[in-house]
Amino acid sequence: MKCLEFIAATLSVALAGCATSLPKVPQRADSALRACPASPNCVSSDELTESNYVEPIALSVAPEQAWAAVTEVVGEMPRTKIIVRSEDYLHAHCRTAMGFVDDLELRLRPQHGDIAIRSSSQLGYSDFGVNRERVESVRAKLIERGVGQPVGSESTRKKQRTPHTRFTDPVPQARRRIDAVGPTR
Repeated sequence: MKCLEFIAATLSVALAGCATSLPKVPQRADSALRACPASPNCVSSDELTESNYVEPIALSVAPEQAWAAVTEVVGEMPRTKIIVRSEDYLHAHCRTAMGFVDDLELRLRPQHGDIAIRSSSQLGYSDFGVNRERVESVRAKLIERGVGQPVGSESTRKKQRTPHTRFTDPVPQARRRIDAVGPTR
C-alpha cells in the first residue's frame, strides 16, 4: 500500500511539474514581439541591434491567406509543436537536433503588410546560427508558396523599419541591455 502511495505522490509531483513547464507568452497590444535577450541566441524583426535583426516577412497575398499558410508551414516543420495560435499570433516550440527547445513566434500585422518573426533559444548563450536559419527557412517556404516576398525586392526596399517597434526609441533598448548585463563600475 505504501508503494502505491509513493507512486501516486511521485506521479502527481511529476505531472504538476509538466503542467507548469510552458512559458507564459505575453500578448502585447502594440503588436511588437518580445525583446531578444542580451545573448546572441535570438533573432527578431522587432530588434534594434543588427546582429539580432531579421527582416519581417512582407506579404504578397491577403493577410488571411498568408496566416493560413504560416500555420501550415510551421505545423509541417520537424520537431515543432504549435503552442498558441490566434488570428494574429502564433507561438511554437521547436526542438533542435540536440534536444534543446527554441521559441518561434510570428505576429500578423496587416496594417503594415507583413508578419513579424522571432526565434530564440530558451537555454544557453549561443545558438550557432540555428535561429536565423529557422527564420530564413520559414521565409523561404512562404516565398515558395507565393505568400511572402524576398528580402530586397522592390516592395520590401520601400518599407523602413516600422514605427510600432522599438526602433523609434533606443533609450528603453539601452536601458534593457544595462539591466540584463548589470551596472558597470
